[in-house]
Amino acid sequence: MCKASYPSSPVFTHCILAGRNVCKCLSGLIYTHFTPSCTSSFKKPTTFSKKYSDSHFLFPYLSYIMYLNDIYQLDRWSQLMKEYNNTTYAILGILTTGCKSGYAIKQLMDQSLTHFWKISYGQIYPTMKQLTANELVTVTNTQQDGKPDRKEYDLTQKGKDALKHWLSQPIEQIPVERNEVLLKLFFGKHQTTEQTVKLLEDYKRKLEERLQTYHTIAHSIQTHHESDPNAQYWLFTLDYGKRTTMLHRLVPGNDRSYLKEETKMSKGIFSGRFTTKNEEDLVVFIIGMRINKRWAVHKWFPVFIAMPSMIRELYTNKEELGFLSMESFFGLRTTVMIQYWRSTEDLLSYAKGSNHLKARKNFNQKVGDHTAVGIYHETYIIKKGQYESIYGNMPQYGLAKAMEHIPVRSDKRSARKRLTQ
Repeated sequence: MCKASYPSSPVFTHCILAGRNVCKCLSGLIYTHFTPSCTSSFKKPTTFSKKYSDSHFLFPYLSYIMYLNDIYQLDRWSQLMKEYNNTTYAILGILTTGCKSGYAIKQLMDQSLTHFWKISYGQIYPTMKQLTANELVTVTNTQQDGKPDRKEYDLTQKGKDALKHWLSQPIEQIPVERNEVLLKLFFGKHQTTEQTVKLLEDYKRKLEERLQTYHTIAHSIQTHHESDPNAQYWLFTLDYGKRTTMLHRLVPGNDRSYLKEETKMSKGIFSGRFTTKNEEDLVVFIIGMRINKRWAVHKWFPVFIAMPSMIRELYTNKEELGFLSMESFFGLRTTVMIQYWRSTEDLLSYAKGSNHLKARKNFNQKVGDHTAVGIYHETYIIKKGQYESIYGNMPQYGLAKAMEHIPVRSDKRSARKRLTQ
């Protein structure tokens, strides 16, 4: 925006710099001797000398110089934002904690920031050199017996201002997570089910180790840094790490029986056109949640984690419960499950069961009417002959997993014909 407001030329830049220096000398004079009531009229102080009272014509020019100075300041911050990346500001922030050497910065990074930001020595020292050249930090060489001089860095006021300016800016975008496990799951059809199960079991074990590390760090902060004003902010970021780790443990397929069941039912592509028999009554139940406030993790997370256990229970006790099959869809905000049931009685019986009532009671206690999370369900009772389906070159999916999956005959090629018994 600043660059669009004035021409970008070397001459004009020199004018801005010159104006900035003149402004420092004259801004005190302006505010001491002139009180502007509008752009062209000024009130003179009673003790104002004749010499300066006749000089009020200078004010518009000095005001313009001040305007140029403001542009210069905005442009300076804009250039800084472009020149430095987030790792640079992370180092500036760490310097506020008392760390002074590159080694101390790396140690604090590894101990406290590693669950959301990583940095190497190969980034630290070039960055410190750049910050020193731009006067955001100063460096002092301390002699050591039998060792190379130790370089210690201190944050300058200019560096503090740069850090504060960066902190005040909105984030550009939510970062995309790089997850090797999810990448391998995406191409999971090219390996056996047992290999996938082993991958997920190993992933779950590593997540448990990470979660334990976070608990240890949290205990250390609460024990040794209770009075530190930074402690609550450290715990905020640590809590986020704990919650996301717990969420990662819910990767679909982390349960062996569930993975095998899903693999068995959806295995293989059926070439050609298929449909399902519609000779029985059917109940379609759609249930889901919507995250209204993403940062209220403590509200929507309990709802989210209730889903995997419910899915396991349904697939484990299908025949007993009257549950036929289901499909799940996970979006950034909304989760949807489409379930197929044998009858209304089976569905209502499950809804009144002890496990489901316990989950509902837990939801009411932790979430209640809080607007951070929304829940919904829809129920459709469909009589035999009143539903149809078509699948072309598809695995068994949706209704095809719930009902009998059959090739399309010549007398069932149209939807109208399939809607008759």
